[in-house]
Amino acid sequence: MKIKLKFLTGKKSEAGFTLMEIMVAIVILAIVMGASYASFSALAGTDQAMGPMLKNLEEARRTVVWLERDFSSTSVSLPPAYRKPELFEDEPDPFRFEAWEESFGNGRFSGVRFTADAHLSLFGSTLKGVTLISYTIGEKKDGSLALYRSDHIHPYPDHERTEVLRFLVSENIQKFTLDFLDEKGEWHREWDSESNRYGWATPRAVRVRLETGKGADAKPMETEISIPVWRESQGDL
Repeated sequence: MKIKLKFLTGKKSEAGFTLMEIMVAIVILAIVMGASYASFSALAGTDQAMGPMLKNLEEARRTVVWLERDFSSTSVSLPPAYRKPELFEDEPDPFRFEAWEESFGNGRFSGVRFTADAHLSLFGSTLKGVTLISYTIGEKKDGSLALYRSDHIHPYPDHERTEVLRFLVSENIQKFTLDFLDEKGEWHREWDSESNRYGWATPRAVRVRLETGKGADAKPMETEISIPVWRESQGDL
């Protein structure tokens, strides 16, 4: 007895997608879109949260670049041209290096004044030469602190006028301290190259601690800058 097998060939449906298939596709699409939106929101939120912090870090970095440029160009009078002051009425060294601390609020902040071959020409000025540079902290109208830089070609103005003719370097200063290295490897928060306390010498390096920003966005930055030219002690430290 022969058995004949007959295979049935199914015909392609021309009815399109079923309602169930469409609903499954919609659910999958909703899941994908929801995940994408959540990822985008997370990234946007992170970017928004990081924005102020990154801005503060960039502002601190620019400030350090300014300091490196100026301290690396420090000008110093050297013997035999330099002679330590013997009498009170002796003329001070025009290349004097001074650093001090001031109180603002509950904190102590550094100030510094020195000469350098780093004049910043403004308003189309073509003047060049050794300039008297100072970095000082000042209080703004809103009570926040800011770092200012002044820059004057010789003949130098008096210190009061120097404080007026200055420009803004960085805002929202939370910390600005400078420590200076002597020839014995010791650090000093203050300095005066016309004082026997420092041996009539100038520092060899400066350590900068800077913090800018508000609240949790404030981030500290620290660096050490070598001063390429210095005057050795002219007496006992």
